[in-house]
Amino acid sequence: MITLVFLALGGLSPQNAIANDSNELESLRALVQQMSLKMEALEQRVQYAEESAIKKEQAKPVILSNQDKYNSGFGIQSSDGKNKIQLGGLIQLDNRQYFEKNQGDVNGFDVRRIRPIIQGTIDGIYDFKFQPE
Repeated sequence: MITLVFLALGGLSPQNAIANDSNELESLRALVQQMSLKMEALEQRVQYAEESAIKKEQAKPVILSNQDKYNSGFGIQSSDGKNKIQLGGLIQLDNRQYFEKNQGDVNGFDVRRIRPIIQGTIDGIYDFKFQPE
């Protein structure tokens, strides 16, 4: 009697239901496979984006200032430390103040010497220092 009801409803039988379930199962497996491939592609994109962000961060130059008492001044250094340039200098000043003015005595402020200093490293191999007199 139950089979007659299935036949009356459109010819559905237990064998057709199993066949439909297996076809549906195969289509769901194919869909899961497609989704897993898409997820792998998205994970690769995220990983590539993270790696490129890290590389960009590492490629930024580092600004140096007042490192220690022997290498004071302003400088720029590559992120890996292989290339560096520092700017510094030496200035000698002189101030003269006379309490009693004689003829020819002039109070004043003089700059006696200015020595700019440029030093650095190229490719981690060559060091240079330019200090004119």
